[in-house]
Amino acid sequence: MMLLVFRLRSGPFEGPAIVKPPALPEDIYFDFFDIVYSRNSLDHCHDPIKGLDQMISVTKPGGYVVIEGIRNEAIHENWIGMHNFNFDTDDTGDFIISNKIKKYSVKTQFKKKVSLKTKINKSWLVVIIRKLED
Repeated sequence: MMLLVFRLRSGPFEGPAIVKPPALPEDIYFDFFDIVYSRNSLDHCHDPIKGLDQMISVTKPGGYVVIEGIRNEAIHENWIGMHNFNFDTDDTGDFIISNKIKKYSVKTQFKKKVSLKTKINKSWLVVIIRKLED
């Protein structure tokens, strides 16, 4: 798996950087990117909370993490293969990450770091997370 990252600049566009996740800590700086984006991949990670924390860490204060994923995909896929986590939202608009054992509230987990909005688009969940200024 590769991570494709863009950095917005006021000058000419220099193109994306492609980073292999095992090299992530050495290759990417904290508070560096304006936008970090994930589509149908974070829920397939061994630890999506840790992955989300890393995504937030490399995002600039005031920048955004955007996540798109199929709602409750692990349930629909019978918890088989890489389908070990569900993404959903609740009545408060929280981003909920859950597996068979535990349910995580992203608002609670990252309450001092982010604000977030969720949107349901058919079977997909779109999460827009804004990293708070220091």
